[in-house]
Amino acid sequence: DESARLEVEFRSLAWRRASLRAVETALPTDRADRLGLLAAAHDGGAVHDALIQFWRRILAPVPRRYIDLWVCWNVPEPPADPSVDDVVAYAELAALVADPTLNSAVRHQYWRSQPYAIRDGGRLYLDMGNLMKDVVPLVAEGVRPHPGSELDRFVHAHATARGERDSPRFRAQLLHGATDDDLRIHRYWDLTAQLLGPRITVGRAHDWLYNALAHSAGA
Repeated sequence: DESARLEVEFRSLAWRRASLRAVETALPTDRADRLGLLAAAHDGGAVHDALIQFWRRILAPVPRRYIDLWVCWNVPEPPADPSVDDVVAYAELAALVADPTLNSAVRHQYWRSQPYAIRDGGRLYLDMGNLMKDVVPLVAEGVRPHPGSELDRFVHAHATARGERDSPRFRAQLLHGATDDDLRIHRYWDLTAQLLGPRITVGRAHDWLYNALAHSAGA
């Protein structure tokens, strides 16, 4: 209807205004790079769609209804009245997800599909979702990563999805070739946190579990 159309126009104008300010406030030596960055993110709605598609590819073949719940919690929507920092952060997210090698790195971080094939990805997704509900409060409270029931559940979920058992060997395999320290992944979640505010994302909770696993293995 007319009100919805006007809302879209107002959002678009606010996005363009913030983008112009982002270029104007950049240092002269950085202005060309910022222009290039923002050129691929001139439409906040299009960037949001790109972020959703990125995660749908990562989480496939999990049923869409489950993925959409995950997306609602972890993918920031374009702010209605963005600041300069907002549009720059959103543009950088767009650049990150456009990199196909990041897709591979995040898939490996999330699924850890080597060397054992996952037999039940849907079960792993649901088990991890339930686990994250308990890990998020630990992250929010500043509890340091440590061995314990949360880590045991993490390993058990991965082992069960592969028809394996928890063992020192299996835990070492979960760490083998890990991409959790990929700086691009950390940058992605830092930018996401900047846009979402105090909300604890699955990315930060997942990092907590990885660090607990690495610590327990003496990595």
